[in-house]
Amino acid sequence: MLVQKNFSDIVTFARATTRWRTGPAGLLVQDAINAASLAYDPVTLLPRGLLVEGQKTNVQMQSSGFDNVIWSKTNCTITPNAAVDPVGTSVAQKLVEGTAANSVSRATGNVISKAASAIEYTASVYVKAAGRNFVRVGMDDSSGSGAAVWFSLTDGAIGASTGTGTTAFTNISGKVSQLANGWYRCAITATTTTTTVIRFLVDPSTTNAIGGNLYTGDGVSGIYLFGAQLEVGAFPSSYIPTTSASVTRSADSTLITDLSKIAFNPIEGTFYAEFMRTFSDGANAALNGRLISRDSMADGIIGTSSGNFIETYSGGVALRTGNQFTPSVAAKAAVSYSSAGRSLCLNGGTVASDANPLVVPTQLISIGSAGSSSNTNNFNGFIRDIRYIPRRLSNAELQALTA
Repeated sequence: MLVQKNFSDIVTFARATTRWRTGPAGLLVQDAINAASLAYDPVTLLPRGLLVEGQKTNVQMQSSGFDNVIWSKTNCTITPNAAVDPVGTSVAQKLVEGTAANSVSRATGNVISKAASAIEYTASVYVKAAGRNFVRVGMDDSSGSGAAVWFSLTDGAIGASTGTGTTAFTNISGKVSQLANGWYRCAITATTTTTTVIRFLVDPSTTNAIGGNLYTGDGVSGIYLFGAQLEVGAFPSSYIPTTSASVTRSADSTLITDLSKIAFNPIEGTFYAEFMRTFSDGANAALNGRLISRDSMADGIIGTSSGNFIETYSGGVALRTGNQFTPSVAAKAAVSYSSAGRSLCLNGGTVASDANPLVVPTQLISIGSAGSSSNTNNFNGFIRDIRYIPRRLSNAELQALTA
């Protein structure tokens, strides 16, 4: 018998801090401490699903206070309260370009200490055209070495990217997401050198190509800015506002602690998840995340694998799909189990099977992270649907369920 229950009837959710996400009007809204976040697509305004993330820290101070002395201004001025921001209030600031010949008009963030090793960072900022239709977002080590990516503020196209200086940052990539009212969140990810400092850089540009930010300005045009974020990792997480210090957002903990509420069957059954991630993990195993996990980190029921594959884990033995999911596109995965083994299917593709029985949960099920540790193997994406069926579906049924 099918039984419909509310989220709170089954799931215990916790997060020790507030969190910002895109609401149903395409604007940023804030969720309270321990409030689950249902995020929406900022363009279509359709639900994306439950947003689950790991712990992240924005080390860029004065994230929306570009007029503050924390931000160094080169050949530009900052006008406060110049436009309606992505939250819907009139606090966005305008970077107004200067008139120096053949020069950049740049806002540079505070110098931030880092370990003396190559570390992957992501710098992101909300930007809107204000006479200039392109922006350059970058980061450097304050001695001329760094990385930058150019973006279009009319269609969101990602333009040129470059490493700068004699010891340029590596593995450079850009990412952009569109919001309501002409705003774009532009992000650059790169691996630093072993220098011990890093800074955020942003400047308007006349083109989407290298050198487009070097021009003679008119003293009027520029770009609107909001919400700068600099964080360790390969993707921009949800916005973390800062003022006079860095701020950490806690991880989401989403647990089913009473397995009787889902009529759990330890002998045979099927788990199903519909999900979306907005970034590709490439070959980065550190980005492998768990959609559904048992109470042991070694045994994820459904999780991502390097190269945007889906895996299920049993006693540390992985079974992987042959097909891949596409970032920013909703995907469906399911795993069935019994004493005879397990089967896994993604998006109606070929079913992968083996004779290893799934190590089933005994105490709890975690959604979006590994076991009861809310900051391990975090999925860092949107979970649209989770189902449990207390019998093992056939391979044909798995394909039909996930098609």
